[in-house]
Amino acid sequence: MGFLVFSLVVMGIAAVDLGSIWTLGIHIKWDLMIPSSFFSLHSS
Repeated sequence: MGFLVFSLVVMGIAAVDLGSIWTLGIHIKWDLMIPSSFFSLHSS
């Protein structure tokens, strides 16, 4: 019983970690995309 709870907790932490890494990747992608489009708008 305790092992089942432990494995559920580990799976939950892993899911949160993957989610945060994924959202972090999206934020980095947006941070790279927004300035470049911003500069291209101003240069034209």
